[in-house]
Amino acid sequence: MKNKHLLAKNVLFLCSDCLRADRIYGYHRDLIPNIRKLMNESVYFTKAFSVGPNTPNSYPSIFGHIYPSETSRLGFIPKSVETVAETFARNGYSTYGFNAGNAWVSEYWGYDRGFADFQSHLNLSSTPDSRLISGRRLDYKTRLYNSLRNLALLMKSKAASNASVLNALRKIYPRKLLKLYRYLFLSKKLYLNKRELEKVFSEEILSQIQGIDRVPFFMWAHFMTTHSPFVPVKRKFSNNHDIRKSNYLRQDDKLVDLYDDCVFTFDHYVGNIVDLLKAKNLFDSTIIIICGDHGDLLGAGHRGRHHPSKLIPELIRIPLIIKFCHSKVSGQVDEMFSVIGLFASVFRYLGLSYKVEKDINSFEVQGNKLIVRNNEFIYLEARGFQDAFAARCRGTGDVSIYGIMNKDCFLRYNSKYGTYEGVKEDGERRKLTDVLSRHIQRNLTNREKYRLRDRICQMRL
Repeated sequence: MKNKHLLAKNVLFLCSDCLRADRIYGYHRDLIPNIRKLMNESVYFTKAFSVGPNTPNSYPSIFGHIYPSETSRLGFIPKSVETVAETFARNGYSTYGFNAGNAWVSEYWGYDRGFADFQSHLNLSSTPDSRLISGRRLDYKTRLYNSLRNLALLMKSKAASNASVLNALRKIYPRKLLKLYRYLFLSKKLYLNKRELEKVFSEEILSQIQGIDRVPFFMWAHFMTTHSPFVPVKRKFSNNHDIRKSNYLRQDDKLVDLYDDCVFTFDHYVGNIVDLLKAKNLFDSTIIIICGDHGDLLGAGHRGRHHPSKLIPELIRIPLIIKFCHSKVSGQVDEMFSVIGLFASVFRYLGLSYKVEKDINSFEVQGNKLIVRNNEFIYLEARGFQDAFAARCRGTGDVSIYGIMNKDCFLRYNSKYGTYEGVKEDGERRKLTDVLSRHIQRNLTNREKYRLRDRICQMRL
């Protein structure tokens, strides 16, 4: 093992759901005073990309170094793949995980693997679900029910039990009436609970850092601060807006104001965490990574969800900031980088043993320079959301939209219709088509391989 002296370095990974890159780099509003201060001594990637446009498409690449087409189910990291937390734990790190309420990165989908302490607030309360279920194994139906319940944004129990009624209403009534129905009957409790959870969640992270007595440690916190509904704790640009109306009876300009205040709120949390690390004399010995898992459309010029399964720039370009420890490595990196190679690069920097079975892009720290390697092509993939739960029951849900990018061109391929769409038409298109075809064939083979391994594991249990 190389660089054994680096094993004392801690790693803090802060991810905010739906955090757009354009709010961090060159935005006309001052949203990130604390993050900007941290950026002065960090490396920040201006062309970092998530693998997919939403959480179940992006997180398997972050935590498992795999593409959506390699997952055996929607957003599920196969047991045969070692997660980031498992790698840190195997290398002697104390591991702590915090999830602010996203079911796609909860224990129901296996994201507690490798964490000695994992807290998941799926019920939007001060008591994490992971504490409620500790010590007993949930059966398949219970796991599926909870996934359905939480991905319905934890509507009131009466409304959640009438999901079929909502589906029928969606077909009969116009979109505006459905928004009014949600506003009148579904949103109040969710809005109040999320505002309270925001405070509780940040306090729990600070409390855990305050109580750390064993290093090195790996800590992951997945914030829902910048995820809809937008409920900012710190309000700077939306003071005169009704939060419920702006979220559910949407006006795009007001929605943008709320989102910007949510970014401002996340920056406030980052500032508190950095201040505590400095007070505990942990700042210099801790690698701090800040990023988003994907972007958000904010309703501007697009219909449908806030982050649908579409490979478009607003959804796949994300901020990525890395503050190294005891290092002069800092500044702007303008080369393309996919976060699928993020933690493999961190493991290499720390000298840890890790298991990654593919050749993916990466970075290396050489002296005061950060060098990006193997980034000639960036691959993107998306599974559809429409039949997500039906697919979950069948164990399928195949990727239908693939993308490939180089510095000159961005190509999308829809396997359902067999159509290619080039964002930029030039001589690179044919080359990109050939490379993307090889990527699809390779990963479809891997997907079947992982499925087979999981079936064998289930038979042995």
